[in-house]
Amino acid sequence: MSSPNPPEYTIIPYFLHMRLLLALMPANLASALERTISRLDNLDPLLRKDLIDRDLTGGVLGLIKTNKVPSLEEILLEGEPHLGQLVILNRALYYKGVSRAFLREQAGNKTYAEFHGKLKEFNNIAISGKFSPEHLTYSSSVGRLSGNCTRFIFAAVDEIKNEAILLRPILIGDRIYRSDQSSIFVEKNACRVFPEDIEEFSKLVPLGSRRWDVKRLKDIPERTVKQWFAELLNENNVPKDWGGERSDLFTTHMRVRGARVAAAFLLKGPAKFHPLSLKDLGVNGDQIVRLFDEPADVHVVQHCHYIKSEILHHLDAFSSRPHATSWYCALDGVDTLRILVGYGYL
Repeated sequence: MSSPNPPEYTIIPYFLHMRLLLALMPANLASALERTISRLDNLDPLLRKDLIDRDLTGGVLGLIKTNKVPSLEEILLEGEPHLGQLVILNRALYYKGVSRAFLREQAGNKTYAEFHGKLKEFNNIAISGKFSPEHLTYSSSVGRLSGNCTRFIFAAVDEIKNEAILLRPILIGDRIYRSDQSSIFVEKNACRVFPEDIEEFSKLVPLGSRRWDVKRLKDIPERTVKQWFAELLNENNVPKDWGGERSDLFTTHMRVRGARVAAAFLLKGPAKFHPLSLKDLGVNGDQIVRLFDEPADVHVVQHCHYIKSEILHHLDAFSSRPHATSWYCALDGVDTLRILVGYGYL
């Protein structure tokens, strides 16, 4: 039987600030890691560097898990970050000046590269940071940290000013997921499952078989969709809606890729019949926070219309936290129609 848990990931580091990492670790763990590194002194320099980066990267993930380091999105949904707070972020940002900084570093001149971008769903709050090429891990890091790209960042909040957050990076790299015992792969959305992966939705109509008009869902109440989904999932415990619920529907009767899982659903009906954005999910998007408070293997957001990409960013951010990994699924109006038509409800 397949595992209900998403694949675990490690990080390929392109930037790794060893001194800052060791300073953050408990003294006993930092000392143990330093002793391990010292025993590698007689190895080939390139092999030694690779092993050190591997051990340090493992230390980063261990630190993140132990301290339950939140995503920056999670912090902004629940309030505001504070100076020195540790955060993780996996978003597209613009990296510049890496090649120039690297060449100047080689010539003995200290300078910095930088990254910057904006989180549109938070009123375009600006994210930026600087980093020294001294801590680049590979020669290929220069190319991997150039231009507009999505990278995993583990950092401390260094400054907060005028709707801008300055990060001090500790690690920048790529998430690398292991799908089974024999293969590894890089994937932006490895925590995502699609309706085709859910056995209880197996009769859904193929995506390209016809044109789908989400307006067909405009007059179908959310409570009706909830009842239909509960029937498909063999779930008789259908709670009434109230303002403080963490999810609209919770079940342990769902199977994903052959594994039985617990699933929590956030259902958004036609009261706001437009593409779903973060502002539609409660005050400061707190419905996503509450959804991920459910002890579920899969967290599902369903909407009668389209779902904006900002929602997918947040579902990925919450699902891929190293201390609380889970699957996520986004069912927009088209996917909802495919399921309901396939099972004869529409």
